[in-house]
Amino acid sequence: MSLRDKLSRLPLRELAKGGGLSFLLATGTVGLSAFVFHVVISRLLGPDQYGALGALLNVVLVLAVPLGAVQAAVTRTVALRGKAPIHLRTIANRSIVAGVIGMVVLAGLSPVIAGFLHLSSVTPVLMLALLLVPSVIGAVLQGVLIGKLQFTPFAIAMVVGLGVSRLLFGVVLVEAGLGVTGAMLATVASQVVTVGIVAWPLRRELRTHPPGPAEHIKLEHGTAILFGLGGFWVFVGIDTFLARHLMAPQAAGLYAAAATGSRIALFGPAALVTLAFPRFAANHGRGPEAKRLLVQTMIAVSCLGVVIAGLIVALPGPLVQTLFGKSFTGSAGTVGTLAVEAAILGLISLLVYYHLARNSLFAQLGWLGAVVAAVGISLFHRNLGQVAYVMLGTSALVLMLSMVDVFRPDRIRAKPVEVSGELATDTLDFSIVVPFYNPGPRFGPHLANIIEVLEASGSTFEVIAVSDGSTDGSEHVVSELDRHGVRLIAMPHGGKGSALHAGMTEARGRYVGFIDADGDLPALLISNFIELTRVDNAPDVILGSKRHPDSDVVYPILRRLYSSGYHTLIGILFHLPVRDTQTGLKFVRREVLSAVVPRMVEKRFAFDLELLVVARRLGYRQFVEAPVQIGERFSSTISMRAVWNMILDTLAIFYRLHILRYYDRTPSDAPVPSYSKPTSQQQLSTASGSAPLDLEEGAIEVSH
Repeated sequence: MSLRDKLSRLPLRELAKGGGLSFLLATGTVGLSAFVFHVVISRLLGPDQYGALGALLNVVLVLAVPLGAVQAAVTRTVALRGKAPIHLRTIANRSIVAGVIGMVVLAGLSPVIAGFLHLSSVTPVLMLALLLVPSVIGAVLQGVLIGKLQFTPFAIAMVVGLGVSRLLFGVVLVEAGLGVTGAMLATVASQVVTVGIVAWPLRRELRTHPPGPAEHIKLEHGTAILFGLGGFWVFVGIDTFLARHLMAPQAAGLYAAAATGSRIALFGPAALVTLAFPRFAANHGRGPEAKRLLVQTMIAVSCLGVVIAGLIVALPGPLVQTLFGKSFTGSAGTVGTLAVEAAILGLISLLVYYHLARNSLFAQLGWLGAVVAAVGISLFHRNLGQVAYVMLGTSALVLMLSMVDVFRPDRIRAKPVEVSGELATDTLDFSIVVPFYNPGPRFGPHLANIIEVLEASGSTFEVIAVSDGSTDGSEHVVSELDRHGVRLIAMPHGGKGSALHAGMTEARGRYVGFIDADGDLPALLISNFIELTRVDNAPDVILGSKRHPDSDVVYPILRRLYSSGYHTLIGILFHLPVRDTQTGLKFVRREVLSAVVPRMVEKRFAFDLELLVVARRLGYRQFVEAPVQIGERFSSTISMRAVWNMILDTLAIFYRLHILRYYDRTPSDAPVPSYSKPTSQQQLSTASGSAPLDLEEGAIEVSH
């Protein structure tokens, strides 16, 4: 493997896609802008009022817990759904209602919060309540963009909204004499600007409902995400919050400045975590690829944290004076300790999101850290240094505990299967077999989409995912979906035909279908195939065809040449009444399958051809070709070796068919096919139209 190929396989390279690099740059810009905001506002307010603002902003961190949970849940759901549509307008309307309710509740609690923080007025807290409405809407929209890996508009929103507009509004409003209230109002205004920017690329989804079987976003595992992020952010902000309550206002202001200055070490890691989470979610945080991405992201986060924390430790005095002015020099001795703690927090945040993707209880360790820190700060708060050392020690403890579950081997609930010729009893409407071998990150969303399409059909079904000796951890994706009607079969690597044979042997459906695992063929196509099985004169085989006149296919020119040449060869050798035998989506009636499968021997990519050849040899004629759609993301690859193997397997089928007469033999476990010869012209009706069937030649074409 060349160096370029090795670099292309690095998981961190994936983080730059979808605007990931621009997002990293935007995060740095926003971080710089945020510190400029604190530099200017702290100088304008002074230590006492700035301490009040710092405490309020840490309340914002606490309120960000449910907001972060909503964003992470939406991100996880969208990442798992892949290209499937979402009813965004409905969930956005619900988020507005939730934001208004939260605003009313927080406004009612404003006197209590103002008294606890020793504020002279409840107005800053009312501004905090007002912030909830745009924040909830923004969390939903940002979660959608992150789940779709569309980081560029998110990056623009961060720079313009959270960066530039917050600074401008803050300077103007504080200079106008509004004090802490002005600074909080500036935060509200900047959030409104951010929501407007992130809503723009999603405007069509916000205006319309998608067609098809899509459902509203379900915030799966929302409670776990809420508590996981809640524990982390309560742990992050508890020191500043308790310092304001337990210490004198001047000392609390100095500590707030030190904590704010140390958070520089968190900005880079936070951006990397945001980029990595949808990749973790798509694979449920399991398998070698997820582990490799975690390790490399941990290295990157550690390097960023060490470099930035090292600079802060080396130059604490100049940093504090530059950021906050001479009146805050008393915090210089504390900022270095908190910078080391912030570097550790960067690693903890990465592990929290990783554990959330895995649905692991280790994501809740932040609550343990918050409890330990609260007890420690209550006992040791004579000076700033004591509070800082409590936070540093507690962070180290939480990090060590978070690492316990990271490198344990993942357990897979798989069913080893020995392939036999006897099919299972048909007790369901449909069985869908999905063979896979290292299918890539789209596998999980593709499986989820298949389940949604089958659920929307109102049929009884099962999905049988057959691992053909996969080594990329994709089997773990299946194990997470077993409660949704997905079964996992794990086999040694033997070829696509072997995997299909195993899955069909286990299938219990009246119709047994199979679809490729890479997602190039959208799961929504299955709904058209299901409609074709519900006609009176049900087809024997329904097969997707790239050569159907209604198909919308975009794939490489070289692949087109291979395909055209191969089907010319098939036409000469077998005279099949179909134009495409190799598209990876087919449905087969159980009676046909029972007669055909025991006679089949192909283990590789000629399985599809052998299935059609044997079925026709046995007298089955009702083959329906249906159109398919394959977009520009066509991911299948083909090599000269694969072409040569396909030709050899094709010639072997010809040899067994015409020379050995192998398929004419009746295996002991195969039923003799019973069928009546259909009339020459019949009509096959579908939900969208009808097409004449030339059943004497076996050629059926269905348009949708």
